[in-house]
Amino acid sequence: MQPPFSGLREHLAALLEERRQSHPHTVRQRGLLRSGMDDDQFLRLQDERRRWIAEHCQGTFWVDDLRENSVEAGKLYRFSHAYDADWFRFRF
Repeated sequence: MQPPFSGLREHLAALLEERRQSHPHTVRQRGLLRSGMDDDQFLRLQDERRRWIAEHCQGTFWVDDLRENSVEAGKLYRFSHAYDADWFRFRF
């Protein structure tokens, strides 16, 4: 008998990799960590970025954890269009 959800981890890893491949244009936001600032400041900065993206970007995006040497170092914004990533990089 197979355990319930066998292969789920591999399936989720494949979906995550597919999503990363469809959003190849990245912008690193080092230091954008909830643990490095108070909740209000972190949420305000996140909200500022999301609002800007909603107003100015044409493609899709998502936010991933930025890891350096296996340690969370900030956020990694991923965009489907290079143009959106470039303008986001210039703005933030």
